[in-house]
Amino acid sequence: MPLFSIIVPVYNTEKYISKCLDSLINQTFKDIEIIVVNDASTDNSKKIIEDYIKIDNRIIYIEHKENKNLLLARKTGNTASSGKYITYVDSDDELDITACEKVYNIIKEKDYDIIYFGTKVISDRDTKDMQWSLLTNRYNINTDYLINEAINRRIPHSMWGKFFNKEIISKLIEYIPDVKLMSSEDMLQCLIAFYFSKSFITLHDQLYIYNADIGVSTKNNDEISLDKFEYMCRNIKLALDEFYNFLVKINSNISYGYEFAKLYYNQYMYLFEKINNNDNKYLEIINKYFDKNLIEQYLKLNDYYNLEKNNIQKLNDKLLPYFFSVIMKDFDIIVRIFGIRIIVKNKKCLDEPIVITLSNLLRNIFSIKTAKDYTIIKILFFTIKLNKNKGVSNNA
Repeated sequence: MPLFSIIVPVYNTEKYISKCLDSLINQTFKDIEIIVVNDASTDNSKKIIEDYIKIDNRIIYIEHKENKNLLLARKTGNTASSGKYITYVDSDDELDITACEKVYNIIKEKDYDIIYFGTKVISDRDTKDMQWSLLTNRYNINTDYLINEAINRRIPHSMWGKFFNKEIISKLIEYIPDVKLMSSEDMLQCLIAFYFSKSFITLHDQLYIYNADIGVSTKNNDEISLDKFEYMCRNIKLALDEFYNFLVKINSNISYGYEFAKLYYNQYMYLFEKINNNDNKYLEIINKYFDKNLIEQYLKLNDYYNLEKNNIQKLNDKLLPYFFSVIMKDFDIIVRIFGIRIIVKNKKCLDEPIVITLSNLLRNIFSIKTAKDYTIIKILFFTIKLNKNKGVSNNA
């Protein structure tokens, strides 16, 4: 059994497949298998692949009789793989020939669920934002909360540029739906994989070579036609629905919490920002697929969760939040003491935010509230209600 399985989905990339396969068969680490899944290409890709099979018996060739798109092509490759670790290379991209060797040098000391490495972007356009988003040293990743780091895009939603332990991919396969999905299939797969992952390490070397200007994918989508925009909206919404269904199946409270709402909103904004001058035709399409109520719910939650940034406006007393406040959201406990902000991680994801300030803390230690028919006394977090006609009741 090879140590590494490299899965290459192919669809009509005859112009680029040779450079891709050259980068794989010439890997300096040789204990690999290369699984090429021809997703019913109609060009000369099959002939080119067959020529490579003649010179390298590590290539395993699988052919779909009908086009199933990238998600299911990868699923076919996953099922056929036998390596301990799996990585993915799009057939119009390349892998640095030292990639497998450098990953081997990491895992020979310790097994990891995911090994993430840098990407070199090849383009004639200005790709500063893309280059920045793919940098491996943008953040220090908290490996105890990998799914949250992935949802928040501190780790890119790409299956390429990473090696995955086969055990993680085996769990992933179970939850990948048999649907034709394009332009957001990476997000769905990546989030499910990170949900199951417990260990993670980053290599800062740029080992994946991303050809941003070529291919048949949606890489170059600065100008989007109405049909293509609807195609993207439909696919992204489908991917979000499938991820939500996954969370429900495994009974994860992320499904009704702030994190999923944030993911939903970020995908909505990704599409919304592609609309020029608020074009009504494009707005009608995006509003057809995305629930405005969920967008508004996220914005309200986001305002609430960002109290540490604007708590003077949100809380009536201007000074108390500066002296002391606690905001509990998702996995975060944010404590502010005399202006110093401390973040502590909680093991449970909270579906509703909890805000504690010095003022409400003091009110729970001791406070008296009177009304026409009753008086409420709070002492050390116990509440005593004095009904003027019916006597006393109390609760914690």
